[in-house]
Amino acid sequence: MPFSYSEFIDYYKVNNLELPSKPLQNYIRYGRMSQRLDYRLEIDI
Repeated sequence: MPFSYSEFIDYYKVNNLELPSKPLQNYIRYGRMSQRLDYRLEIDI
């Protein structure tokens, strides 16, 4: 199942990761699937 926006934000907090500069835009464009968060750079997707 895709992440909700709050789950997306929680993932970053729980894993002590820096949030993207525009988290909502990042979520809408790339981040609904949890495996996407394994990639740090857009080029890696």
